[in-house]
Amino acid sequence: MNSANSNGIATIREIADSATLAPMFGEAKCYIFDESQEITSRAQEALLKVIEDCPKFVYFIFCTTDPSQLIPTIRNRCAKYQVVSLRPSEIRELVLRVAKQENIKVTENIAEAIAKVSQGCPRQALMLLEQIQEIDNPEEVIEYLSTAETAKKEVIELCREIISLRPNRWTTCAKIYQSIDVDAESIRLSVLGYVKKVLLGATKFEEAGRMAELISVFEKPTYGGGAASLVRMIFQACLID
Repeated sequence: MNSANSNGIATIREIADSATLAPMFGEAKCYIFDESQEITSRAQEALLKVIEDCPKFVYFIFCTTDPSQLIPTIRNRCAKYQVVSLRPSEIRELVLRVAKQENIKVTENIAEAIAKVSQGCPRQALMLLEQIQEIDNPEEVIEYLSTAETAKKEVIELCREIISLRPNRWTTCAKIYQSIDVDAESIRLSVLGYVKKVLLGATKFEEAGRMAELISVFEKPTYGGGAASLVRMIFQACLID
């Protein structure tokens, strides 16, 4: 369930009622809370009771980019697993394995190009694999992936403009954004990653403070508002001096 949309006490009560029922199929039931940091504190308190008293066949998984937003009593009852980006060699192996299973013709060069563009994200790699499966000419595939690489460079250009102090940066950012054919959430995460690196390398307190403000602007997902939410974030970021 998407906790950004279903984050209240009513949802937790429904889960509490259903968690006591045995699974209809298989041996276990699993509740997965995506963006679990969005669950309200009151709802988390109610969920704690469910977690403590749930049957042995019930499992709860909390997916979050900000574990600190979960109340300590829930965090302390969880086994913690940090998800990291895959290495290029792992992405390449994944692409080749899935391509073989799905009878998609993929050369080593194409798998290497996908690994480079996807930047350690397996979902992005498989999306690219799906997009190129109808292209028969390997040269056209490489050209297509090169376009994706260009989009990545444009995202980096957008990041650089956002953190700049140029007075006309909003106009420039708007122009760059309109030329990028990448989903809003991927761009938001790219901006966050870029600003985080700048913050960690900042030598002046003022610069570090500004980077911290920029992170606060881009910290919430764009699933609800999509591209419109991202454009608003970029505009707000350009107001920070």
